[in-house]
Amino acid sequence: MGDAEGVTGPLADGLSACGYRTCVLVPGEQNRWLGDARAEFALGDESVLEELRPMLCGRENDAVGGVISLLGLTDLGRHAELPTADQVRRLSDGVFLLFKALHEDLVGVCEEGTPRLINVTAMGGRFGLEGSAAEFNGAGMPIAASPLVGFFKGYRGELPDCALTCFDTSAELSHEELVDTLVDEFESDSGGVEIGLAPGRRWRVVTEERPVDTALAGPVAERGDVWLITGGADGVTALVARPLAELGCKLVICGRSPLVDESPDTAALDPGALRGHLITAARDAGEKPVPAEIEKRVQRLLKNRRIAENLALFRSLGGEAEYVSCDVRDDAAFGAAIDGIYERYGRLDGVAHGAGVIYDRLVEGKTPEMFRAVTETKIASALTLARKVRPAGLKRMAFFSSTSARFGNAGQTDYCAGNEFLNKLACRLDAEWPGRIVATGWGPWDYGMLSGELRKAYIDRGIGLLPPELGIRMFAEEMAAPDDGPSEVILSLTLDRIGEVSRGIKTPAGGRPSGL
Repeated sequence: MGDAEGVTGPLADGLSACGYRTCVLVPGEQNRWLGDARAEFALGDESVLEELRPMLCGRENDAVGGVISLLGLTDLGRHAELPTADQVRRLSDGVFLLFKALHEDLVGVCEEGTPRLINVTAMGGRFGLEGSAAEFNGAGMPIAASPLVGFFKGYRGELPDCALTCFDTSAELSHEELVDTLVDEFESDSGGVEIGLAPGRRWRVVTEERPVDTALAGPVAERGDVWLITGGADGVTALVARPLAELGCKLVICGRSPLVDESPDTAALDPGALRGHLITAARDAGEKPVPAEIEKRVQRLLKNRRIAENLALFRSLGGEAEYVSCDVRDDAAFGAAIDGIYERYGRLDGVAHGAGVIYDRLVEGKTPEMFRAVTETKIASALTLARKVRPAGLKRMAFFSSTSARFGNAGQTDYCAGNEFLNKLACRLDAEWPGRIVATGWGPWDYGMLSGELRKAYIDRGIGLLPPELGIRMFAEEMAAPDDGPSEVILSLTLDRIGEVSRGIKTPAGGRPSGL
């Protein structure tokens, strides 16, 4: 998949020489057979769901038993400029739709053998880690295809018997050596999930525990610093705002929910009484109360109260707090909100980007709309920040990522993809901007982001949940760390256990959305 110059053709020839039947999928605007074992497919278009498999397998009704993505080596994947949201969306949507179309084939192969999945990117040969993002000498590490790394790791959990390798290649690696490596990997799985490639060398991505060196730490923030916090004034982002408020920072909280003044008729009512009041009001208006609609209104009012209470808390702790209602996926609206901060305060010192939603479902049951909602909330908003924030005055920026992006998680291919983009964007910006830019890969919090069913699943599998007090301290310590710290960190308990069971966490059948 992907017409990568000097690689795609020789790779197809090499696999054919080993006895495999191959088909090269060339990204384009329509789905059509080109002949000579090549086909065009409409990258990112939903027509792929109906037309791709019959086009590939209809002649002999064979099953697809393996996928090699070279999209990261195409012009779009290697684009050195900071990509647009549309460019990233086309790649990530394209891979999701392709695997959704071929999922039954790959599941069927699991019954008799081992499907092979390989993804290749060109982020310097070390996935942007260990300072390798700085080696592009101002050209910019290409990150448009980085969500594919997260997607493949997440999808691995939905095909337990598959063999997955994500390769990242350096510019110095010859086409011949890369092709030989890919053919060898397809023939015999090396056992690595993320492997970096350079001439005559390999790197394997591993996690390493390092305590925060508090002796080198500076202040988390200074009084009067202006911080933008996305993700709303309710939930995890509201928790990590507390130490900033205690230091006297000016907090601009950006959330999708509008903040309204609640009517005196309901302001003093508890949830049960509030439901009764809304039911009575509907009947008095001649309407038939619909339980689902009543519950939505109750939850909106309760969330509105929590937002107002947290804003009041921030002010009582010594900070200033302002709430801006905005959908961060809307580039124009979110960009205007950022511009407004500079207009009102003349500065922006820190950003905690925690916006996110989840629709946990396996690929076979996940709709394109669900997938885009999750990825765009992460990716589009982060690109708006990268375009609008003024680097010269920025001291700290934290992109809230997840352990799911590091290890993968069944049912969260979209969440893995979106957060992996945040990881690589942080690597790139940290190499280019003067302040500290870091992606914080959070493990699960023992807080409102978890449903009861998922919370029990984590506990039953021995995965520790972060107590809010510890999560707040971890965030504060990371923000106080020196500027030369790593651009990707994981903040979690029982990390080894998460890595072991990340593919085994089952998601509720309903797959209800919830905020991060």
